[in-house]
This record gives sequence, structure tokens and C-alpha cells, in this order.
Amino acid sequence: MTPPSAVESAARTLESVTRRLSAYGREAARDAGLTVPQALTLRALRDTPEPTPAVVARRAGLSRSSMTSILDRLEAAGLVRRERSRDDRRRVHLVLTSVGASRAAGLSDPVLDLLEERLGTLSAEDLARVLEGLEVLSGALLGEAELTRGGQGTRRLDSMR
Repeated sequence: MTPPSAVESAARTLESVTRRLSAYGREAARDAGLTVPQALTLRALRDTPEPTPAVVARRAGLSRSSMTSILDRLEAAGLVRRERSRDDRRRVHLVLTSVGASRAAGLSDPVLDLLEERLGTLSAEDLARVLEGLEVLSGALLGEAELTRGGQGTRRLDSMR
């Protein structure tokens, strides 16, 4: 059996880490009695001055089309209220109710909390290497990093954009 290539190993590791972080985020949202999109929305509402659905969707990393149903559920649960703008009746502002504000205040970023806990045990040198590797990976996946391969020059990953 042929051993996996470095790219295959990196892909498997990244997939495993992504799965674990997603599961951790889902579990934290479930413990708060919310779905992940609802928790992301409440946190974005809490942290956004004069929030509108479009701004909250962008800040939470959710699509604008899914925001309506998420807000419907949060409104039905008494956590959020929609209010028409006094200046422009076409605009809707979102307001956390007192119950919603209380729930949102208790929501942290569970993935960030976990990473701070786990990566906080690394030496400064190890943490710098992790960050450097993540930056290289991010650049490569976004097609912005030039890669040198075996001294044969560089190529751009334009096909991954």
C-alpha cells in the first residue's frame, strides 16, 4: 500500500480538525438551546450597533436568504424584535429583547475558547509555526500564495479562486 502524499495527509488532518471544531460549536449552541446559526446571529446582534438583517448576516457569516427564517425563529422565541426605521420605512432594524440580550450576553465564541485553551499550552515558537502554517494554507486556498515547487519556479493557484 502506498503511503498517503503530504497533500492527502494535510487534507485528512484539516478535515478532522474542521469536523471537531464544528462539532464543538454545535454542542455549545445546543447547550444554549440554540442552533449554530441562531447562536451566530445572537452574537452578531449583540456586537453590532444598529443591526440590520443584511449586516448581521454578513457579520455572522450567513446568507441573507437564510437570515429571514433564523430571525423568524428567534422572534417567535421572544429573543429578537424587528423594528421599522423611523427615517426609512423600507429598512428594518433588529433589537434584542431583554431575554435575548441576556441569552446573547452568555454566548462566547466556543471555537475561539477551545483554541485559546488548547493552543495556549504551546510555546511561543510552536504557536508561531502553527500560525505561519495556517497563513500559508489560507493563502494557498484563496489563490493568493505563490508556491515554489521543487525549485521549478512559482505558480499561482488561480484555479482555486
